[in-house]
Amino acid sequence: TPNGQCPCLPNFSGRLCEKCAPSFKNISAGCLNCDCDPIGSTSGECNSTTGQCQCKSSFGDVKCDKCAKGYYRNKETNDCIYCDCDPSGTEDEICDGSNGQCLCKPGFAGRRCDKCDDQFFGYPSCRECFCHEKGSKSLECDKITGECPCFANFTGRTCDKCSAGYYRFPDCLVCGCASAGSKGLTCDIEGQCYCKQNFQGKQCDQCLANFFNWPLCEACNCHPAGVVPQFAVPPGELCTCRKNVQGRTCSVCKPNHWDLQPHHPEGCIDCACNMTGTLSLSNDCDQLSGQCQCKRFVDGQKCDSCQEGFYNIRADSHVGCEPCNCDIGGAIGIGCNQITGQCRCRPRIGGLKCDRPIQDHFFPTLWHYKVSEKKENFK
Repeated sequence: TPNGQCPCLPNFSGRLCEKCAPSFKNISAGCLNCDCDPIGSTSGECNSTTGQCQCKSSFGDVKCDKCAKGYYRNKETNDCIYCDCDPSGTEDEICDGSNGQCLCKPGFAGRRCDKCDDQFFGYPSCRECFCHEKGSKSLECDKITGECPCFANFTGRTCDKCSAGYYRFPDCLVCGCASAGSKGLTCDIEGQCYCKQNFQGKQCDQCLANFFNWPLCEACNCHPAGVVPQFAVPPGELCTCRKNVQGRTCSVCKPNHWDLQPHHPEGCIDCACNMTGTLSLSNDCDQLSGQCQCKRFVDGQKCDSCQEGFYNIRADSHVGCEPCNCDIGGAIGIGCNQITGQCRCRPRIGGLKCDRPIQDHFFPTLWHYKVSEKKENFK
């Protein structure tokens, strides 16, 4: 042309046709078509040397036909969608470009990698549970605390110790300590329980030598208050008890007796219960306090009196005493004479229950109070 423009082929440009036309690249190869993806690129043009198309922010690669890092392809719209992965649990590659599944670090799970995987806990750090396979009911632990679900004979966060009362991890066998003879339920690594004084055996279930009467394991020495006066109380010998005393060491009162004391000639004294007031007409009592077993509404150590508000102990009554039923208005208190049932009456009131006025007196009514008030007003 007059201005020196060479006639270029369609895919070349420049005055001398020395470069590729827009939307073409690689002049040495004859200026090939850029072939930019129409959805992912902002235009059909590309860098004439590298062939890099101008991509939208969510697209990448040379032709803008792939999703950028952190985006995935929506198959319905063919658009690239932001993955929205949790940075705490996601690998550098971020997500799978085909389905949006975030690429989780070990120990993380979920579409966004925003929770701990199975057998991990403590999001966002997600540490491994390490539940002991023999001590734990499951290898899965609490997602927050990391506590593993232990069998009864195991304990610890990871169930890696024996519970109290068990020994020899990881078998964790039951100690079986006898509660009467051991100091608690625990034992040493060999299963030996810790015995109280006077006890022995692996499980503390035997009396030591010179002790007897499991589970009390008492010393074999005779009780000085329970043996006959001439007995010398030598250890290990058969005791000779006083008349009202019994037992291997003469330490127990016979039935219907109590208060084992050296000054009692027969060792223990008679309960002396008032059997009219005791259950089943029994003469038995507590060996330490001497308290007899009273019927209902019966009182006293010997069951020989009625409780306040009751009287007349009767052998043929299962309740023992009858209620006084004193009149609440006429009587002073709820008590009455233990034999006759006579209530304690207020002045000018009589009757067994204090429920009527004495001779020449009456209980005033509301009408009497009104008449009395009118007389006062006329004075």
